[in-house]
Amino acid sequence: MKVSMHFSIRALCALPLIAVLPPTFATNESSALALPTTESVQAKVMQIGMPMEAQRVAARLQAAMSSQPEWARKYIAEHGNAGKPLPYHPNFQVTESEYRAFLAAALSPSLVQVGTVKLTAEVEKDGRIVLSTEPPTLRVHGVAIQPDRRSVVTPIATLMDSHSIVSNGDQGATGRWSGIQWSSESVARNSIVKFAVGKRANEGDGIIYYDVRAASDDRDQSFYEILLYPLAK
Repeated sequence: MKVSMHFSIRALCALPLIAVLPPTFATNESSALALPTTESVQAKVMQIGMPMEAQRVAARLQAAMSSQPEWARKYIAEHGNAGKPLPYHPNFQVTESEYRAFLAAALSPSLVQVGTVKLTAEVEKDGRIVLSTEPPTLRVHGVAIQPDRRSVVTPIATLMDSHSIVSNGDQGATGRWSGIQWSSESVARNSIVKFAVGKRANEGDGIIYYDVRAASDDRDQSFYEILLYPLAK
């Protein structure tokens, strides 16, 4: 019997490895759309997670827990404390310094690049801004910001609730950024959809964040996408 990644690694850290964006709040200030103005730009596809070295340590921890399931369950039962990581034990089969570094990375996630795409924000004749990526594999591909900038059409829902937002999350994965967010919540469909376009304060680049949390027929259909891209000076 193996101990699952979900069970063992979360138990080690006492917190999820994947964190959401830093908290944001609405403002009454208007925000210009921080989108590419040239034909296309090279965009980085990002995920919120841990650096590669921390991921390697996580894999070794998982293997150690899986190879000794009875001990792992007993140790977690005896030493698990909500909100606190498990104390180090040699049975983790990593060094104590590696474990401390892993915990620091797990509890303070960062943006990790997982790919690149060409991003285009094309202004149509009717004033809509249609986003496209090459290759067209991302869900951001085809999202359309309406001419009045008050709504966004996605394949999942039309997002009618819009407002300017500011993130003060200096310690968060994305750092400080500001922009516009559109959202839609459906109780009937058990879904929350958010789409944001903004500019990061320290780096000066653009950010697109597309977050869908939905479940139907006992299936989790949630996902998120983050793109970072250069903006015109």
